[in-house]
Amino acid sequence: MWTIRRAVFVLLPAFAAAAIFLIALRTFNAQVSEQAKQIHDRAIVIDSHADTTQRLLFDKTFDIVARNKDGNVDFPRMREGGLDVTAASALHAHVAPN
Repeated sequence: MWTIRRAVFVLLPAFAAAAIFLIALRTFNAQVSEQAKQIHDRAIVIDSHADTTQRLLFDKTFDIVARNKDGNVDFPRMREGGLDVTAASALHAHVAPN
């Protein structure tokens, strides 16, 4: 029987491999077969590590709704890539007073 822990250890590497594959396709401007497009369109596409939170917090010129000249994650790119779910996180470092 599948446990949540086992599912996470199996599915996360699969999602990571798929993300790397999709990034490689975009980077090298490779042609995608019709079958691959159909599989992608039927899949739930998840980006489990979006480095966007720090830009939202610290870059006052960054607009996630508009296509940006730099970076990889903004709403237009998410729509074009068929991204269904993304996970972003923020870390708050507490510094104890002296």
